[in-house]
Amino acid sequence: MGTPDIDDPLPLLRESRASPVSAALRQVRTSLSTASIHQVKEQCLESLSRSREMASERCNLAIIRAYEAHIYGLLNRRRKGDREIERAIKCFRFQSDRHNEAIAWLVRALMHYRAKAMEEAWSAYKTGRDCLEELRRQALAIGEMQQANEYDTLARQVEERLEQVSQTIARQYTTIETPETPETPKTPPVSGDSLRIFPVIGPIPAGQPMITSDDVREDVMAAVDQVVVGDARYYPKHIYYGQGSVIQLNPAYDYFLSRVKGNSMNLAGIDDGDYVILGRPKNSPLSPSSGDIVAASIEDIDRVATLKRFVRRGDTIILKPESSDPKNQPYEFHDGDAEVCIVAIAIAVLKPVK
Repeated sequence: MGTPDIDDPLPLLRESRASPVSAALRQVRTSLSTASIHQVKEQCLESLSRSREMASERCNLAIIRAYEAHIYGLLNRRRKGDREIERAIKCFRFQSDRHNEAIAWLVRALMHYRAKAMEEAWSAYKTGRDCLEELRRQALAIGEMQQANEYDTLARQVEERLEQVSQTIARQYTTIETPETPETPKTPPVSGDSLRIFPVIGPIPAGQPMITSDDVREDVMAAVDQVVVGDARYYPKHIYYGQGSVIQLNPAYDYFLSRVKGNSMNLAGIDDGDYVILGRPKNSPLSPSSGDIVAASIEDIDRVATLKRFVRRGDTIILKPESSDPKNQPYEFHDGDAEVCIVAIAIAVLKPVK
């Protein structure tokens, strides 16, 4: 796989076999590494366009699309690049080419990351990381240690980038000054107890005596801009995307509120006295992704659930504070350690209305 580097993903793409396309791809990589002027990038696109005629296999055609997407990103034509990489990903997935699919996600993530489109970058890096972890486990299962180590190196780089992107997103939405008070709605505010997920059912024939579970098609969440807890009013704010973003609740999860005590996550916009909306699956194990904010209980340290950023690096789990107070330090564990229990994942924060 070569020297793994998430900021140089093109050499990591694997062609199905040696072909005339190989020489063209090598030339493109050389040109991009030795010159960064606009004209050279356009020439590389022209070369790739000609290479399409030589690509007799779908895998190689998808690799050409991935190269084109990367160059479109360098040319600040991200929308066109996103279309090309989406086609490449679909092709790799159709052919069950998990390796090239993982690298294609890294190409997509890097394109968004360079454009400072952090939400899109985070999503692509997360998907790429999940693919790499799966590939690492598969390599370990068949005893391919070198390959497993290469995937592990890439996954660790992605973990670090995910953490960086998560912090950037958090800073974008961290309230520095007193937030502008949302307008009071004309209708009475909705209390926390009245948040419900409403099922949308299919068409009901005239005269049907009852509605069965087979009629449920999808779920809709009632939109609210204020929540009352006790006698105090709060406005909801997405953990990652800030106020005004859609907070999507999953009917397969149980949700509950918890009041925040302390400042261990104040740099992530979660302050003392806020409430967080926490969720956990009803009928399946809780599996947080790296970068999620979680409530965790730590034996002999913090038996009451503490709010931290969940970071996974291989078999190591780090519960990381994001605090202006240096007294708040991260906790590090190994996957499966009994002394740490992830209780729930934070979905949103309720900020007091001033």
